[in-house]
Amino acid sequence: MNDAPEKPQLEPPSKAPPNDAALRAETAVLGNSVAWNRRKRAVLVPVPDTAFVPQLCANCLAPSSNSRLERCKSRSLLIPYCDACGTAASTLGTLRLASTLASTLLVTTLLLVLPGWYSRLGLLACLVIVFVAGALPLLAAVWLRRPTTAPRVAAYRAAFFVKDGVLACFNAEWGKRMIEGSPEAVVRTADGARELREPIFELWMGGAILLGVALLPRVHAYLMPALIVLNFGASAVDVEFDTGQKLRVEPTSLESANAGARLNIASGEHQLKLVSLEGALLEERRVRVIPGALHLATISGRGYCFWLERDSYGQAVDDSQRYRLLDPNQAFWTLEEVDSVFAPNPAATGDHASSGGTMTALRQGRCDQLPAGLGASARGLPGG
Repeated sequence: MNDAPEKPQLEPPSKAPPNDAALRAETAVLGNSVAWNRRKRAVLVPVPDTAFVPQLCANCLAPSSNSRLERCKSRSLLIPYCDACGTAASTLGTLRLASTLASTLLVTTLLLVLPGWYSRLGLLACLVIVFVAGALPLLAAVWLRRPTTAPRVAAYRAAFFVKDGVLACFNAEWGKRMIEGSPEAVVRTADGARELREPIFELWMGGAILLGVALLPRVHAYLMPALIVLNFGASAVDVEFDTGQKLRVEPTSLESANAGARLNIASGEHQLKLVSLEGALLEERRVRVIPGALHLATISGRGYCFWLERDSYGQAVDDSQRYRLLDPNQAFWTLEEVDSVFAPNPAATGDHASSGGTMTALRQGRCDQLPAGLGASARGLPGG
């Protein structure tokens, strides 16, 4: 018989229970998936002048280790958070900045690309595209968030002002403790509860969209300058562009502000075709459209001339030549700084007290009936 003492049976070591700090750190981490920023119940707490702020995390009620300042008009309050919840609350500023920067980049890119690349799009369609594209990053920031896990109640801020002197708290227990600890608790009670979303959007975030919509008409007009086509022939002619645009130009001969056909075309090199109403190809041209300029093209324009008239007003002095004849041997012109088309400038009033300025008009007429200032220039011209 073996009298050796029995060895005590060793129980397998049990896992030590996690301490509170480790448990909070584990459960307070944001998830990796995406959730909707749905409305949640928030307690509305009137904040008295001598408010008592419990030194517990407003998100998970853990002991606080830092705080975040919340402001509303004349009121401000330091909201306590633990390390994990404080980090999550501070990421709200990064989220706002990142979504605003993404919106600004999209709006800026579309401002430069849309008018030049898509000639068929009108101004209204461009406005809608810029607005929608600029709003997408902001909508994603407002409606999507990473989900939280207990004991946290908010993905970002757990307490914030909804109006002056009223604080919304997603953690009702934290709001209750602040009211109960206030010396004015006997006369100030909670305003009740309301379903709220975590507030993310602020008005300044939409500044890029508003600026883009305001600038788009000017950018559109600059990158898609105007082209005027005059037809001095006997029958109408269709003008087809490589952009897919098409014009029907009726015959004209007299100077008129409404003469010819007009359209806005993207700047750059373009191929255009002149086609008769029967479908016969009359001519092909290669033209270059310059941003911000006015362009003039003619069909069967032999015998007709164009010139620029410059007039000065007030104290403005213009030493340049008043009349400038456009080259009559061409059928396409690029013009800068034209104030009126196929109409004279307003008559000078003789007022020399104002600073005034200058105006330039594009004029049209037969080469044998030019103004006196262009009489010498008209010699030898077709029809002169």
